[in-house]
Amino acid sequence: MKSKLAMAIYILFAIASFLFGVKMFQMGDNLRGILFMVAVACWGMCIYNNSTMNRREKQRVAPVTQSKKNNKKKSKSKSR
Repeated sequence: MKSKLAMAIYILFAIASFLFGVKMFQMGDNLRGILFMVAVACWGMCIYNNSTMNRREKQRVAPVTQSKKNNKKKSKSKSR
């Protein structure tokens, strides 16, 4: 749940930063526009890191449950 909420917040702030950056460029304030685009890159890295962490957790959990099932099957066949 926490990662989904964090991902939604990251995406929301990335979109808002991008729109503010575009608006600043249109107004002629290039320095603020650049700063908002840097913020978009930072939010993008947060999104990337969050999705990578979620993927690693899923990969870490899956083999553990699979090995438990295999161990149960082996122990049942040994006892017969």
